[in-house]
Amino acid sequence: MFKVADKRETTENKSYEFNGIVYTDTPGLNAVIQDDELAFEAVISSDVNIFVHSQLDGELSKKEVEYLQNLVSQYCTAQMLIGKTVFVMNHIESLNDEEIKKAKQRFVQQIKDVFGLDPILLTVKTVSYIKAMRENKAVLAKQSGVEEIKEQVLKLCKDEVVKYRRKKRLSLVYGEIINLLQQKLEETAKAINNEKARSQKIWSEINQMIQNINSIKSKSKY
Repeated sequence: MFKVADKRETTENKSYEFNGIVYTDTPGLNAVIQDDELAFEAVISSDVNIFVHSQLDGELSKKEVEYLQNLVSQYCTAQMLIGKTVFVMNHIESLNDEEIKKAKQRFVQQIKDVFGLDPILLTVKTVSYIKAMRENKAVLAKQSGVEEIKEQVLKLCKDEVVKYRRKKRLSLVYGEIINLLQQKLEETAKAINNEKARSQKIWSEINQMIQNINSIKSKSKY
């Protein structure tokens, strides 16, 4: 559906709708600041995320971890982010079963260390899947892991699950709006009180001046 390459090729959000689901490909980790903002907006407002990590790079890099941390905000808690994200470990063709097992354990531990949560982690053999599609080999396609990813995404896209997450996200947004309004009201009330205090001081000074003038007038009669 979307072009995949070792180097970043997506520089803007690209969307494609299939079977009622809108898939959006966002700029990668080597993007510029403007691209990051587009990606953050898409990820935070999405119902499901797919985060692809190349095992050719080893464990999660510092930049990948920072990227995930930056997605956590007042509108998207760590629990919401990890709960709606399917982590996919790619390029595992050269690893044996034991190496894949250790790589998955390390990946899960990294996420737990940062967010305190267990991630949904799947593995995929991209090369095997592409070959299976070209040669119409159903068994090879099943072994690639792509079908498991599809099943997990559809599971997270169930109406009741999506509605719950959207309601949770809206409650956070509304809560933030209420907090901002309350803060603004408090600042306005404080400004009004300060203005009242300032006005009272001015009137007090004016009254004192009037009293002084009247006193001078009274003395001048004699």
